[in-house]
Amino acid sequence: MDIRTPTQNKQLSLSTSPLTRFGQMLGSIKHAARAREREIELMPFWKTFASPFGVVTAIATSTIIFFVSLLNFSSLPEKIPFQYNAAAQTWEQTDRSILLFSPILLLVIEAVTLRLVYEIFGYDPRLSKMLGWIIAVVNLLLLITFGQIFSLARPL
Repeated sequence: MDIRTPTQNKQLSLSTSPLTRFGQMLGSIKHAARAREREIELMPFWKTFASPFGVVTAIATSTIIFFVSLLNFSSLPEKIPFQYNAAAQTWEQTDRSILLFSPILLLVIEAVTLRLVYEIFGYDPRLSKMLGWIIAVVNLLLLITFGQIFSLARPL
């Protein structure tokens, strides 16, 4: 007794022989290998000196600024000189709590920038390296900047 409907009789059926299943398994292995190859192609991103140095300086700068701010927070005055006004030739006074929040904001901005650098590396490795060096130099300059702010904020 055949219980097929007229529509099912018109449909094409695919055979599932052992060779087909082996071919599917081989295809999935090839797909997994290609996915791993794409990941490994980005390994040169970490082999260049610029990218890891940018990552390390980003983390180190934010950590150093945060802990130095935290350790010296009670010894700083309520208002600290944070921005120089060239027109008035004076320092604009800001609440000292900005020293605790600025490293967190800096780390978020640098995380987004480093993610962009990582994404760019697949298309233009030289641009990615240059951005890594720029991040590293900016972080070193930020350390100097915050050192100057701390020295200006300390009471004599």
